Amino acid sequence: MKSEKLLYAIGMIEESMIEEAAPKTIRTAKKHGLLKYLMPAATCAAIALFAIFVLPQISKTPNNNTPGRNNSVIPGQQTDKNNETNSVYVKMNIVMNELEKFPSKAEGDIGLFWDDYISMTIDELNEYYGMDICPSYLPGTLKKEMVVDVTYGNLGIFKRDNGTVYYDNNELKYENADKAQSVIISVAKGHLPKYDVMGLYKGDLKASDIDGNTVLFTHYNDENGDHYYAEFLYNNVGFNLWGNNISKDDFIKTVASYFGK
Repeated sequence: MKSEKLLYAIGMIEESMIEEAAPKTIRTAKKHGLLKYLMPAATCAAIALFAIFVLPQISKTPNNNTPGRNNSVIPGQQTDKNNETNSVYVKMNIVMNELEKFPSKAEGDIGLFWDDYISMTIDELNEYYGMDICPSYLPGTLKKEMVVDVTYGNLGIFKRDNGTVYYDNNELKYENADKAQSVIISVAKGHLPKYDVMGLYKGDLKASDIDGNTVLFTHYNDENGDHYYAEFLYNNVGFNLWGNNISKDDFIKTVASYFGK
């Protein structure tokens, strides 16, 4: 389905279409051993903090948890090349897993060799991943210009001399003027973005479905406001998305905008 059709359809999301799941408990992560060479201290610290928001891989959620009944069907309209209007349908069943909190501290180290680092532009990354990794929808309060933090090493991949790419996590960030609201997107090719801190949560999280694609949604709040997280695989690219102090509908629309690409 084309992006503009999907975005038109998902504009009619209602609260009744979103199921709230019971809160989940948490456990702390264990620290892994250091590799011989580690990223510079600033980068390690940034990734360790970034990993605070990491949830279990979708593979830990059984397939039979994917909603199969009572899917919400959201009707929209499209205009074809003959200027005729046809009905289109997007099936969505959103289960928002409510979490009691995120871990206050997580430890982890990722060893990378900076001699293997290849800097890339966003266009080069799109070619590497095989799709446009930027969302087709963003909340109206956010700036459309992407923020690239040099702490994370800009945009690029880590590739050995033999041609093996062993780390290709990249982060895209969008925020409002005072930086109180943001959408952060982490991507990796062929798998969900990986970090050393895994398995922070006990139990199974319920999966959602957007137009036949499995997505994991979670929400929690703290003294800094509301926070949403989603993860999914699409077109052989793994995505982790965080939405900070934005509405639930805006976060769902941002996630759903990928499935029209």
